[in-house]
Amino acid sequence: MGTYNIQVCNNVPINLSAPAAGQIVSTITLNVPNTLTGTIIFSITPNDVGAQPVIIFNPNPVTSTATVTWTSTIAGNPVARNNAISLYITPQITQSAIYTVFISTTI
Repeated sequence: MGTYNIQVCNNVPINLSAPAAGQIVSTITLNVPNTLTGTIIFSITPNDVGAQPVIIFNPNPVTSTATVTWTSTIAGNPVARNNAISLYITPQITQSAIYTVFISTTI
């Protein structure tokens, strides 16, 4: 439960500390008002207006009370083909998770 800030970053040299401001490409906010059990799935783009639904699989897909919002982005196209992309999440969501980011530079 809580609010989690997911920062999509580029070229972070070490993941032991918070990224520098210039390394943050976008910030996504995940709001989880109650305990969720299962696999959390969401999709968000900078063009989405307002909070978007979060789906939970346990074992079937169900729309949860959680929401996700794209809260900031850097203007232009700061991600190049040879950049290293990473996520920095505060506070830490879980010890057992797999995070995937798909980036299209044509959006």
